[in-house]
Amino acid sequence: MAGCEVERDFWEETVAKVGSQWDLSKLIKVWIGGDGASWVQAGVEYFDGAEYQLDQFHLRRRLHEALGHDEEGYQAVASAIVSKDLDALKKSLSDAEKRASQQKRKLIKDFRQYVLDNWDGIKTSDEAASLGTIEGQIYHLIARRMKRVGARWSPDGADRMARLLAAKANNELNDYASQPVKKVNKRLTASIDRTKQHISEDLGKHAEDIGAWLRAKVPALRGPYQSTPFVKYVLRKLVHVSSANI
Repeated sequence: MAGCEVERDFWEETVAKVGSQWDLSKLIKVWIGGDGASWVQAGVEYFDGAEYQLDQFHLRRRLHEALGHDEEGYQAVASAIVSKDLDALKKSLSDAEKRASQQKRKLIKDFRQYVLDNWDGIKTSDEAASLGTIEGQIYHLIARRMKRVGARWSPDGADRMARLLAAKANNELNDYASQPVKKVNKRLTASIDRTKQHISEDLGKHAEDIGAWLRAKVPALRGPYQSTPFVKYVLRKLVHVSSANI
């Protein structure tokens, strides 16, 4: 599943989703993987026996950003992380900071704070070391579609698009699209009628032919998608308001 919700709503929905597939009372261990964001770490409160782990993808990316220019420092810090030796890690970062330029020194300081803030998630067992592999799926299935240059999303729009893309990736779209169009159309009829009524009341008897105006102003009615169910059965009904109705 995917979505853009406040922390509590997201995790409550996640628990419900997981509980609909598996018996939560039989879970032995739950791993919550993330990039260090506090809302991700909060997930441990919603599952018994849950433990947070900073995923390898984000840890390695931040390490490369901070010490990619310093092979000696990179190797020393990487070794300290692998051995879960916090004292050795702090010393290696201090040594690297002394060798670095002023600009690189800030990156190292930021990395130090990132590691300290997520140390509990770094020193946990490596049983779930593959958690970071989800980043590739997030990029290809959701982020690439939603983060195009110039894209802007409202909170509700982002949530719906994320859910739609997740349903597509899970081959679940047919569960909804397979319903007869007449049934889908029936559920929308009341809303469409109310919309027409509001338009009629607002315009009054002397309004222009709003249907003709809308048809001239909505390219989708004449474009390459004019035969799609949404345009045929929803959009066309919304914009068709005859003079008899006003």
